[in-house]
Amino acid sequence: MFVNESSAEILRIAGEVGLDIAQLHGDETPEEAAEVRDGGLGVMKALRVRDASLLAEMELFDVDLFLLDAYSERARGGTGERFDWGLAKSLKDRDNIVVSGGLGPDNVREAVEFFGPYGVDASSSLEDAPGRKNHERVRRFVSAAKG
Repeated sequence: MFVNESSAEILRIAGEVGLDIAQLHGDETPEEAAEVRDGGLGVMKALRVRDASLLAEMELFDVDLFLLDAYSERARGGTGERFDWGLAKSLKDRDNIVVSGGLGPDNVREAVEFFGPYGVDASSSLEDAPGRKNHERVRRFVSAAKG
C-alpha cells in the first residue's frame, strides 16, 4: 500500500520486491495512477466514500481495481467505520470493486450480497491490537465472505 508516493518510487519498490499490483491509498491523481500502470504494474486505487461524487471520481481513473473505503479525516483506512453503501449502490456486480470500511465477520456477508464485489477488505476489525490479527476472527471473516 502506498500513500502519496511518487510513481517512480512505487515502480522501483515493486520491481525490487516483485509486486504485481500497487494499492494507491492517497491523493494520487489519475495521471500518477496511469504512470504506475504504464510501468507494467496493476493498480488498485482506494477511494474514500464521502458523498455521491464518488462515481465522477471513478470515471477519471483508468485502473484495474477500486477499493471503496469510508471517509475519515483521522486516517486513510483502518478506522473501523462503514461508509453509506447507498452512495455506491450503482456499482453493484462490477468486477473491479473491493469493498472495505467497517467490515468484520458479522457483516461481511451482507457486503458481499449487496455489492457482489471482486473482493472485500478488513483490517482493524480483525485485530486484537494494532498490527496483531486475531486468527479466529480472520477465519470467521473468510468463512462468512465465502458464504
